Amino acid sequence: MSQICHLDFQTGIDLIHEKLYGELSFVKGQIQLWQGPNGVGKTSLLNYLRENDKNFFPNYRTVFATQKPLRVLGDFTSNDLISHLQKFLPQSEQLEIGTFFKMMDFTPLLSRPIRFLSGGENQILKLASCLMIKGDIYFLDEATSHLDEEKTQKLFTYLGKKKKNSSIVMIEHHPHAQKISDHKIFFKKNQGRLELIHGT
Repeated sequence: MSQICHLDFQTGIDLIHEKLYGELSFVKGQIQLWQGPNGVGKTSLLNYLRENDKNFFPNYRTVFATQKPLRVLGDFTSNDLISHLQKFLPQSEQLEIGTFFKMMDFTPLLSRPIRFLSGGENQILKLASCLMIKGDIYFLDEATSHLDEEKTQKLFTYLGKKKKNSSIVMIEHHPHAQKISDHKIFFKKNQGRLELIHGT
């Protein structure tokens, strides 16, 4: 495993309500799990990094899957979305995603309009649209949201294989996420400060 990049917030960065202090390292071949109470600042930090990714990750490709579902008007299908993304992504930056669709039993739904997809089906398509991009660091915010237990386990299996060529950061409450993670970071409030506590 090799370190992709390191961020140091010892002087603090301003999130919505408070300053966050700590360090983050992103390691190739590693799944990093962010933990902490709801509302502590995990998603706020992810959004901050996403909005400032050119400053924090100038030499790396970052891919973010946020909590927001895909919203598409009209009869735009899953196939249409994937084709659209492939059209604007250079071939060198695309990854094969058919295996993911097959694993998640989504292939028969590719011709269905996105607006008719269930919450779990929408989640699978959203993840696919991110995982098909060749990235150095993937940030996944509640990736198992709306997925049943079978699909959740399949997703974790897929991510366990995908980490070989990238670093994966997960904000996740599912208990099995602890088993597949290589490094854990706990978000803790301490006298008006938000701190990052590293564990294994």
